[in-house]
Amino acid sequence: MIAQRVADVEALNQAARRRLAHAGMLTGPEITAAGRSFQAGDRVVARRNQQLPTIDGTTAQVMNGQRGTITAIDPARRAATVAWDGRGSTTVPASYLDAAHLDHGYAITGHRAQGLTVDHTWIKTGDTLYREWGYVAASRGRHHSQLYAIADTMDATAEELDHGAWQPAAATTAQRLSSQLRRSHAHVNATDARRERPPARRFTLPTPESDQALGFD
Repeated sequence: MIAQRVADVEALNQAARRRLAHAGMLTGPEITAAGRSFQAGDRVVARRNQQLPTIDGTTAQVMNGQRGTITAIDPARRAATVAWDGRGSTTVPASYLDAAHLDHGYAITGHRAQGLTVDHTWIKTGDTLYREWGYVAASRGRHHSQLYAIADTMDATAEELDHGAWQPAAATTAQRLSSQLRRSHAHVNATDARRERPPARRFTLPTPESDQALGFD
């Protein structure tokens, strides 16, 4: 799953983890670090480059953005064993966990998805969607990508909603998404800059009448 906002990524991660736990796919002891709970079966993503110990006593470099699956939890040491995708396994110590360098990896931002290829992607977007982000997110899925948007009533007033007078805009959600995907990030930034730019000051040339009023002959 891919989302634009960090808050959406966190919500999707929590929702996915609850469903897996309910299905019995997260097993064994659970540890909590930096506000996150981890069990064997959890999908995780590294947030910091660091050398971590391997199970054979050596070390291996774990890279920011690297994804893997927890295979074991050591509650006494508050450590996790992670099998990194295509990279072997390492022990993730309590210090790495407590610093919030390991996160759940069910959902990620579009920025972290760059370079990633998976079979299927589910993409949550919103009003800030633009062409470049949409391309990165939609091109991560090898076989299938599905885009989700929430059709809301953000343009309605409270009185209109109370009396049922609000009517959806003529454009459908699909049409709005299509329009957003045609916008480039540069255009969005330029539009925002124009909105935030203070109004230009107006200057007028002096006239003989204004000179006399100010006491200048």
